[in-house]
Amino acid sequence: MKLIVLEGIDGCGKTSLIRSLQHELTQQGAQVILGQGLGSSSLGKEMRQIFLHNPLLTSPTRYLLSFANMLQTQEELIKPHLHQPTIILMDRWVGSNFAYQVYPHSTDPTHQKFNLIHQDFYQPDLTVYIDIEPEIGLKRKQIQPHHKTDVIEEKPLSYFHQVRQGYYQYLEKYQPHHHLFLSGTTTIEENTRLIIQKINQIKEQPHD
Repeated sequence: MKLIVLEGIDGCGKTSLIRSLQHELTQQGAQVILGQGLGSSSLGKEMRQIFLHNPLLTSPTRYLLSFANMLQTQEELIKPHLHQPTIILMDRWVGSNFAYQVYPHSTDPTHQKFNLIHQDFYQPDLTVYIDIEPEIGLKRKQIQPHHKTDVIEEKPLSYFHQVRQGYYQYLEKYQPHHHLFLSGTTTIEENTRLIIQKINQIKEQPHD
């Protein structure tokens, strides 16, 4: 099993890139499974709705709720495929919790909780971070068909700049040797090519 995680702020292009990766990897004969860190468990959709649309949730509650949701996803989606020749493409994982909750809100200022809970998660074989200016990402998000604004998107622009910095810090501290940094303004085709190239390099390596 290879766990490939895609991270980035809203509107960076993760969803389109994941679809493109799924197509290309399947064409290569790979067994590909798609997952959402906050939505792929039996509890995921309900918890995700609460997370995104309940304005009464505090930052510490969102923080721990995200971890609980992802742990359940790990039990149901990742663990059953640990010893299978499967590639799991995950839309957000623990890095998003650091970037969206820890860094901007000082929810866990010493990172003590994060460091402790982080140990319970399977670490990605590759974290792909799609970097984009928050202004561009939010504009993309707003023009998506059937888009409904959630409580996260209602935050000020300064929050998303902090999230971006949070991702930088997460990659440097927790994924220094296992990440690929890409631009969200590069074409999907080019980013797909770069990611496939990296995945092919790590296919034969044992999962850490």
